[in-house]
This record gives sequence, structure tokens and C-alpha cells, in this order.
Amino acid sequence: MALSSFKVRVMLFVFASHWILSFLANVSGADAQKWLESTGVSLLQDLVLKPALLASGYATLSTLVLFCNPRVKKQWIHPDEIDEVEANFVDANGEDDQNTHDRLPHEIRSEESDSM
Repeated sequence: MALSSFKVRVMLFVFASHWILSFLANVSGADAQKWLESTGVSLLQDLVLKPALLASGYATLSTLVLFCNPRVKKQWIHPDEIDEVEANFVDANGEDDQNTHDRLPHEIRSEESDSM
């Protein structure tokens, strides 16, 4: 008779717990405390901090792409919201960037190269 997936997982958990407790029983109290602290910090990093940092990084990157590329801005922002978004958008020089969405990227680049 085949074991169910749940039973296999329970047996694996019991075996792993027994293995860890046997290890902790054979080391000094100070070493066991350091090992438990190290394990806790590693779990916190792997399960909470890294995923949160990656999620916020990806969200920031996608937001920057949406606001910096006029074609993407036109495509992904609802037409009723474009005026509101553009009113809050300021280019890198701190100047209002209201007419950028009407120009093509090569026109913008040629103006920037002329000003340099």
C-alpha cells in the first residue's frame, strides 16, 4: 500500500526534528544557543527580508519604466488619468515635462544633444 503524501511529509518532519534535537543534545548550551540564533536569522532573511526587498525593488523598477517612457505611459495609464499623472510628473531638470508625450524619442534625444 502506497503512503499518502501527507504521511510521508509527517515522517520526514519527525525524522528531521529527531535529527536536530539529537544534534542539540550533543553540543554545549552556548553552542546550541548560537546555532538556534543563526538558524532564526537565516530563516528571517530567506523567508521575509529577501522577498520583501525583491518585491519593492521590482515595484520601483516597473514604476520608473512606466513614468519614464512616454509610449509605455500612454499604453498603460488610462486616458482619463494621463493629465493628472503629467501634472505630477517632473523631468530630471526639475522642469515641467508636459509636452514630452507628444514628441517621439528621437526628437527628444536630438534636442538634448543640441543643448550640450
